[in-house]
Amino acid sequence: MIKKITHSVIALAALFWMANANATFVFSDVSYTSNSVTFTIDGDMSGYASPVSSNSLTQFNLIYGGDLWLGDSSFSYENIWSRPVFDNKTFIDPGHSGTHNGENYTWSRYNSSLIDAAVSSATVTLTLAEPDLNINASNPLITFVWGWAGSANDDYTVLGRALAGEAPAPAPLALLGLGLLALGITRKRKS
Repeated sequence: MIKKITHSVIALAALFWMANANATFVFSDVSYTSNSVTFTIDGDMSGYASPVSSNSLTQFNLIYGGDLWLGDSSFSYENIWSRPVFDNKTFIDPGHSGTHNGENYTWSRYNSSLIDAAVSSATVTLTLAEPDLNINASNPLITFVWGWAGSANDDYTVLGRALAGEAPAPAPLALLGLGLLALGITRKRKS
């Protein structure tokens, strides 16, 4: 019986690994206030399809979904970033926040194409010029994208999504370890 359960746990772990093999950026610890978003990012751009337009290759955006956005469509104030999002790229324009073509978003532009962008466990805080975010949002969805979120043809590639303020899910391997520990304890008690 234990052998059958162990084989099932290993098979489930393998399926989980295979399902996440193409996810090259990991966004975690996503939280926000009325005028800021903080997140941790780790990974690189390999495995993502490039946005269609060459203008979009240098841009990184956050799209505010659900009922998170309270701001207007103004783009008159500059954003402040605690650091560049990627380790091997620098800002040429920290961008603005606002609404265009039905998307509520923050944009930023880098010194070169993000096709080779990479980052190692960096915590980034984006500070908006105005308190545009709903601190009582019931569905505070943030989508992280490569490209221009305000494009009429949706010229961007989704890098990841997160419900802001949500407790991060435990690591899959930690869950696997806890499951195996529980099986071992149960087996020991039966002996």
